[in-house]
Formats: sequence, C-alpha cells, structure tokens
Amino acid sequence: MVPASPPRQRGPLPEECAVFHCGGCWTVLGDSTYYLLFCRSCGLAVGFILYSSGSDLAHLRDLFCFFKDRIMCYLLKNQIIIEASKVNFPAVTLKESVDKVKKMLVDFSARLELVTEQLNKITQ
Repeated sequence: MVPASPPRQRGPLPEECAVFHCGGCWTVLGDSTYYLLFCRSCGLAVGFILYSSGSDLAHLRDLFCFFKDRIMCYLLKNQIIIEASKVNFPAVTLKESVDKVKKMLVDFSARLELVTEQLNKITQ
C-alpha cells in the first residue's frame, strides 16, 4: 500500500506571520502576512511582498519591499555600485501623490477661471 501524502497547507506558514502587541498593555495592534523574496542565484532572502497588514501599512501591500542591508544598487547617474543601506530612498506615499495632484488641479482651476474671465471681457 502506498502511504498517503501529507495534506498541503493553504495560505501562509505560521513562521511567515506576525501579530503586533502594545509593549505596555499587550493590546493587539495589528498583524501581517508576507511572502519572502529570495535571490534565485544564491537563495539569500532579499525582501518581502506584504500580503496583508493593518491599515497603517496598507500602502505597502503587493509591493516589493527590499532589505536594504542585503542588496546592492547601481546608480546610473554616477555609474557606481553602492550598498543600498547607504542610499536614501525617499518614501513617497499615496497621500503625498494625491496632495500633489490636488494642488496641480487647484492651480489649473485658478488659471482656467482667469482665462474665462479674460475671454468674457473680450467678448462683451
């Protein structure tokens, strides 16, 4: 008789999950699951893709998040290779992008209003 294969586990493994608690009162603050990213050549874990998280990390879901101390960067402008941990990667949030677009729309609306007023004066 052929032994049955073990049941396949669905979803993330327990070692890939975390629950975050307050250090003072142990209130659950949030949890997350993620997939580790590995280098295909050597197998080094170089980052993760956040699968689920609390609302404070929602903007990182489904994005590649690299461990800066485990990757190198080739800077095109300087044509040099440098450790990623020595490079400043400014975080651009969706809120910052939306705020920038809002400002552009307000500026455009003001200019459009000015042009409309000038056209009305010319046609009167």
